[in-house]
Amino acid sequence: MKKPKIILDTNVYISAYFNPLSDSNRILRWIEEGSAELLISDSIRKENLFILKRIPVISKAYLFRIDSIIKLATRIDPEERISLIH
Repeated sequence: MKKPKIILDTNVYISAYFNPLSDSNRILRWIEEGSAELLISDSIRKENLFILKRIPVISKAYLFRIDSIIKLATRIDPEERISLIH
């Protein structure tokens, strides 16, 4: 069976932090265990870390976990950028 390929929004990381029993945290564990493949672009990576580092209650240990997860990710480079704000 092929591993699912996943792109995560910052909200998934936030939800996983505040609710360890959430589906969001389950997805992070799948990535850590190698059961799913995280795909990430440089702009998504930057946004994830920018937001997470600015939430005062998020621990350094959790930021380390997220950094470790991001290091497992497959880098992608979108061919087209979509602007949602005009």
